[in-house]
Amino acid sequence: MVTLPIKPVSTNRLYTGRRFLSKEARAFQKQCHMQLLVAKQKHRHIPEGPLELHFVFGLYRDMDTTNCIKLVEDILADFYGFNDRRVWGSSQRKVKVAKGDEFIAYALRAYDEAAFTAFQTEVAHG
Repeated sequence: MVTLPIKPVSTNRLYTGRRFLSKEARAFQKQCHMQLLVAKQKHRHIPEGPLELHFVFGLYRDMDTTNCIKLVEDILADFYGFNDRRVWGSSQRKVKVAKGDEFIAYALRAYDEAAFTAFQTEVAHG
């Protein structure tokens, strides 16, 4: 899993109007891209075919993790150069952390039905 030390932004704060990302969302995108470069993820090979994407969100307050997923998924698709329609399976989990220690961790891999089910079990039990 790759861990980005970034506080997720809620879907409620993503857009101004119908289709325009908010200033906060654009800043979040830029911060994610910078953290991905720092984590040396730019030249990582993304497998062909269907993908699975797993998230762990470290949050200091009780936040809806499904609100965090879409923007982060879009950022990863843009960064790695794949169409997010290729994501056939995903999971998310949240853990409580101290304020200032927020993070987003993700694992992106080729989709495999049996491995996906096993990984969901692994993530659920932490």
